[in-house]
Amino acid sequence: MYMGNVVWPQKFTKVNVPVELPESVNGLGEMKGTVKIVLKDGAKPFVQLVPRTVPIPLLKKLKAEFEKLIQLDIIGPVTEPTEWVAPVVVVSK
Repeated sequence: MYMGNVVWPQKFTKVNVPVELPESVNGLGEMKGTVKIVLKDGAKPFVQLVPRTVPIPLLKKLKAEFEKLIQLDIIGPVTEPTEWVAPVVVVSK
């Protein structure tokens, strides 16, 4: 299976992981073991140089969500330039 610059070694099927594979999930959905992501030969890093704009009314909620995800150790702050960057798209529910 190919998605963007990533080549997945197997075909994914729809699985309700917590129900069908309960031993694979721990806490917030952290899966046990390691995952190896194999890039397509010649894959080039993606960087969006101009940040996307966030509507002013959503800035506080976005900052609070980032802080929550950092506290839960789901994401971490990046303090130096990196080759691969995925832009955030904010959508309110």
